[in-house]
Amino acid sequence: MESVNANRGGLEHYHLTLEKLLPEIRILILSQFPSLKSLYSLLRASPHYYQSFLVAKKQVLFAVLCRSIQPEVLPYAIAASGFLSRLKRPKLSRHDPTRFMQRFKKQKSLQSSMTPLPLSLSMSIYLCQLHRSIQLLVTDFTGYTTSILGSCRQSLGLANGHSTTDGLDAAALSEVEAGRLQRAFYHFEIYSQLFRTNSCASIGPNAADQSRMFLAHLLDWEVEEMASVHKYLLANLAEVFDQVEFDFVRSVADEDPVDPRSLTTPGDPRYFSHEDDCWKDYVDPSWRFMEGDSFFSTVTKQSYHAKYMEYMVALGLPFLCRIFTTKGQELKQLVTANCDVGEDFFAKALAISRIHTEALELEQSAHARGEKLQFKGDRIDQPNEGWLWARESIYSVLYNSTLARNFQLWGYVFWDSQRLRASGLMSLT
Repeated sequence: MESVNANRGGLEHYHLTLEKLLPEIRILILSQFPSLKSLYSLLRASPHYYQSFLVAKKQVLFAVLCRSIQPEVLPYAIAASGFLSRLKRPKLSRHDPTRFMQRFKKQKSLQSSMTPLPLSLSMSIYLCQLHRSIQLLVTDFTGYTTSILGSCRQSLGLANGHSTTDGLDAAALSEVEAGRLQRAFYHFEIYSQLFRTNSCASIGPNAADQSRMFLAHLLDWEVEEMASVHKYLLANLAEVFDQVEFDFVRSVADEDPVDPRSLTTPGDPRYFSHEDDCWKDYVDPSWRFMEGDSFFSTVTKQSYHAKYMEYMVALGLPFLCRIFTTKGQELKQLVTANCDVGEDFFAKALAISRIHTEALELEQSAHARGEKLQFKGDRIDQPNEGWLWARESIYSVLYNSTLARNFQLWGYVFWDSQRLRASGLMSLT
């Protein structure tokens, strides 16, 4: 008991000593925190450190952001934070994406050789919020894709014992894997901000323009990283739509038990179309429906839901993170307020053939000669072994081949060589 009390007394003394440090020293300590989450924990626990933080918010936030984001990814994050002004000015001109990419390539080359300049306080706060959303999505993406990978291993008879890919937690990611994932999500956020439209009445760059203005400036495996993120986001949105439908059917059944099939059967008195008073309370009038079809009918699902999801996936990662973590009535309101049919977005841009360049000609010639790209180790500036393995059998002038779309389900383009080899899938031909 005496030793316990002695330890307790020592901890209290240590705590008091930290609290009594000069404000300048406290600010230096705050600037050394490894993550926004740990910084937030201290600020909640210590009024003294919180007061010091208020004096130097800009300095502290930017310093912690630089530690939370992989150094190679930081230029992408800073570029994404530059869209803060666009939140108040949602319409970009047709030439803005080209100007942005030209400016971004210059800034990226400069930032790779020098310490990045601090952001304004408003941009730092916006980037903190964006990065928090991305980290939540990275964690969920990791669990989602590796669970599918585990199922693939079982179905192929490769699940003899536990693999380092099964049930992978984001905390177990290597620095390179985490960097690849961060880069992919920041790339997707930048793309969304550049090319999203507010409604079908907003005309922006078409799919061919998007491919030329943005995708052509990326390395092929970076486009494949974005494609994997896009597929994951659409899969999550499909689950959101299913949940909204389930909640709706359950609420109707609780009020007046019926055969659920009658809800989408024309002619049944309990059939819900956009003209029914009870349905109007659920559906926003601005939604675009086929005459006489309910939102959850088979026809509407086939004709419109994919378009709604492609529109919503362009609304930005903070919005998607919010909709993925919302339940009940608030989820219904988010869906009804944000369903629309926009112009071309990422899915159509992926379907465009790669822009014909000198680099593509050299690549095609090498492929025709049977030359293979060499794996140069797990580095964030090089393709991973999974991408090279897949590329041997699915070489195409298209970004998004059918076989690649299946591989995207388990995030093959992100994982390190050791993890992929442990899965056993790369031994298959």
